[in-house]
Amino acid sequence: MYSKKISVLACLITLAFGTTQAQQKRTCSSMENQARLEKMYPELVKNQLAIEEQTSNYLMTNAKTEAVIVNIPVVVHVLYNTASQNISDAQVTSQIDVLNEDFRKLNADKGNVPSAFASLAADCNITFCLAKKDPNGNATTGIIHKYTTATSFIDDDQVKSSTTGGDNAWNTGKYLNLWVCNLGNGLLGYAQFPGGPVSTDGVVILYSAFGRTGTVSAPYNKGRTATHEVGHWLNLRHIWGDANCGSDLVNDTPTQQTSNYGCPSYPHVTCSNSGDMSMNYMDYVDDACMYMFSAGQSARMNALFASGGARASILTSTACGSSTTSTTTSTTTSSSMLTIGTGTASSGAVPYGTYYMDERAQLIVTKAELVSAGFTSTNKYIKALAFNVATANAQTMANFTIKISHITSSAFSSTSFLSGTNQTTVYNSNFATTSNMWNTHTFSTPFVYNGIDNILIDICWDNSAYNNNTVVRASATTDYMTLYKRSDITTGGLCSTTIGTNSYTRPNMRFTMSSSGLVSASSTSARLADDGITTPKELQTMLYPNPVNDKLSLVYNVFEENANATIDIFNLYGSKVKNYELQNSSIGENNFEINFANDYDLQGLKDGIYFVSLSVNGEKIVKKIILQR
Repeated sequence: MYSKKISVLACLITLAFGTTQAQQKRTCSSMENQARLEKMYPELVKNQLAIEEQTSNYLMTNAKTEAVIVNIPVVVHVLYNTASQNISDAQVTSQIDVLNEDFRKLNADKGNVPSAFASLAADCNITFCLAKKDPNGNATTGIIHKYTTATSFIDDDQVKSSTTGGDNAWNTGKYLNLWVCNLGNGLLGYAQFPGGPVSTDGVVILYSAFGRTGTVSAPYNKGRTATHEVGHWLNLRHIWGDANCGSDLVNDTPTQQTSNYGCPSYPHVTCSNSGDMSMNYMDYVDDACMYMFSAGQSARMNALFASGGARASILTSTACGSSTTSTTTSTTTSSSMLTIGTGTASSGAVPYGTYYMDERAQLIVTKAELVSAGFTSTNKYIKALAFNVATANAQTMANFTIKISHITSSAFSSTSFLSGTNQTTVYNSNFATTSNMWNTHTFSTPFVYNGIDNILIDICWDNSAYNNNTVVRASATTDYMTLYKRSDITTGGLCSTTIGTNSYTRPNMRFTMSSSGLVSASSTSARLADDGITTPKELQTMLYPNPVNDKLSLVYNVFEENANATIDIFNLYGSKVKNYELQNSSIGENNFEINFANDYDLQGLKDGIYFVSLSVNGEKIVKKIILQR
């Protein structure tokens, strides 16, 4: 620990008169912006003192009991005057990825932290999502692209107002507003500290230093400018305290003489320390050479979200689609539903084109689309895929097969069907659309998405007759993202065909993602409901009571005499804790009792969530139960 004794008032005086760094190096004008605002609004000094008092109280009483993962909704305002300034959505999502990695200590370069600081490198328990809801509750991608006549902006907040060529902030108590633009005066970015005017609260970043793909330019090409500036937005100071051997109000960061630039070697000793923590995100080194927050910085940021904290209102935001969740020593299974495409056109026949006897179709979905729809690395298992049927036709499609793989291509550049990597056959069954709604294919084997590549969906089926098409709702795409082939073939089908027809129309899709790879139900359902929950006609089951105290009754129906049943109980981590083999189940209703009180293998189980898997002659269904003694 490094002790820093300095009065809050003295630090605030330093804050107001911070130094300006050479513009050819990393330049952040957050301190200058704060000084400007304090001149305009003298009450900000009192606000800062109150925030520091609340932070100090938090650090004394709660710093070691941080138990909340704060999920911050983000809206990105892209202001552009030229085409190159209008950065892509993929570049935006790459920046959100970087923030999530850096603030959760998931960055690939965390291993570069010197051993002297390794124990201080912190997971800050803060995540970020592109907003799914705007302030009016409407669906959004969380990204705004807006043309401006302004050729550049500076650190005077004009980028934050529509009247001066920028874009107005969304509710700053519910969203982190990021403005991306062409910044002049050699600036990379600046942020507003907590306690400032609500209308200008947020962060501004140079478009060529935002994210890690697209228009970014080395040495600011890894998204760390935003990490640095969001650190300011979360009440972190520059690590050198903006003074000669100054203080950043954090006890575990070494006092250092001034800012570091480039990629300095460790140890660089100043102010009689054992070496500057130059690799800290709050220094001025190049993107490739900063890769840690300290535990003290983490605690300081988390103080903002405690009771009375300056950013506690963000906890009530529902713009991410879900509220902030608490972390405990147990892990719970989470899931999400991602909708790709919002088009209302009802002319698409892929993948249910039963006017022909056979069909093969490939669909590409990009990582950017998945992230925009709400993908997080936690929910990496794709467990179901649905298509929105506008006009259903009851004809069964035989051997309806879905395969999913990773692919780097974002569109079809020719009429050749593509091959991906890690291909998984996730669904194979006869299938018929019977309702004008989302028709869901629940997978027998989930696809494990790597969170890096795009995905390729390959669908084919083989019929002996034809009928009218089942029409699905589809969206127009700017690139060829659908490839299909239809024909009347009496034998063999089209699953191995290599050449098809491109289309700029792609069916709307809905993915069910989960943090668990356990299969929730068989994929052989003949009819799947709108909510994606299935009950195969071959296997129906009921568990009660749930939550269970001691005895759990399992009731299941089978349709074949002398069927063999397997019952497995899994914990949250996928480990099997109990197995039952039941021979010669009768046609109709069967009953089995699981006794958690008397069964030797179950007596010692801790309260919590478990999964009961029932398999009968190849059919499987999994139910979640809560053990609560």
